[in-house]
Amino acid sequence: MLYNLPKVNKLKLVLVAVASFIFVALVAYFFVLPAILVGEYKNTIGVTQPKVDSAVNAVVAYKSEDSFVSIEVDPNELHTDLDNAKLAIEAAEESLQQHESKLLSLKVLPFLDFNPEYKTAIQLKNAEISYVQTCWDVISEAKQTIGYATKTLPVIEKLNEADAKYESTSTATSVAQISIAFADSAKIYQDAAAEFELIQAPESVKKYHEQNVVEAKRVAVTVRDMLNAINSADYNELVSLEQTAYLAAENAGAKAEESATNYIKESVLKKLSDKIKEDQQAIGAHVGEL
Repeated sequence: MLYNLPKVNKLKLVLVAVASFIFVALVAYFFVLPAILVGEYKNTIGVTQPKVDSAVNAVVAYKSEDSFVSIEVDPNELHTDLDNAKLAIEAAEESLQQHESKLLSLKVLPFLDFNPEYKTAIQLKNAEISYVQTCWDVISEAKQTIGYATKTLPVIEKLNEADAKYESTSTATSVAQISIAFADSAKIYQDAAAEFELIQAPESVKKYHEQNVVEAKRVAVTVRDMLNAINSADYNELVSLEQTAYLAAENAGAKAEESATNYIKESVLKKLSDKIKEDQQAIGAHVGEL
């Protein structure tokens, strides 16, 4: 029995027991625990990452939708694009809220950097931190762009209505009918341009918004001048204005295509989507090392 042993032997046994406990605890902390933490984290990432990727990539896909910053667009198509984009944003936001804590669930403990797998797992978590932040940035920017496009939709519908009124002059059978069509279209163009100018555009699309306002105003003024030429029976002026309008429309179309291309290249969403890809590649590389 321990209580029958000499005091020195008792002390030795206690010290041996304590040392054994410390040794087992150190082995568990430095070798067993990291393996468990890394294994659990790797499994969590394997299940969770594809879900978040799928949801966020659906939002990123709308970076190429220049229809959100253009007036040269079918309002019905814009309406559909907006509905789909809103659903994608909601799904991505819900996925991030549900899975963010899992993507960042690795417990970072001191003195374990010597363990190569645990060190890689920490690097993986850091990549996930960057990825999650970029995902939230994508959602925020997408919300701003979609919010702006939603405000422009009624104006786009008016511009298309005005276009239809203007084009109806080609089938008119009298000067009076042409005059009425021009008057109607001029009024709609003018109202649409005024409404468009009042819309507050986010900084990321402000340049394209300002270009569209200028174009809408130009069309409104041109159609108003045509109406004045008809009402004053100045048909030479009308022909001149129509020719000028045709050339201006061609130039505006070319500028619209250039703006669309620039938007796709320069947009904040495009830059964020590139960052998303970088983060995803870094995450994939770290997972492959575990």
